[in-house]
Amino acid sequence: MQGIYRDLSVQIIDKATHERSLGDRLKSFAANRLLLRTTNVPRDGKAPTVGRVDHRFDRNAAFFSIFWGGLRSGLLSLLRR
Repeated sequence: MQGIYRDLSVQIIDKATHERSLGDRLKSFAANRLLLRTTNVPRDGKAPTVGRVDHRFDRNAAFFSIFWGGLRSGLLSLLRR
């Protein structure tokens, strides 16, 4: 899976109040600085990162379950540092 993106960031908010507490701000900061690959644009002759789809599926599973499992696997490997 290949995706080209730049300036990706996440903001964690409270589900009930839709506000951001200090803890939410710290979690967002940590996710953006430590966990996420914020840019995947080809530059300096280097190709963008390619996400690996590594998902085993049950033959009796529903189509959506199989589709989502593969998509999630590829996105996570693409977005994580």
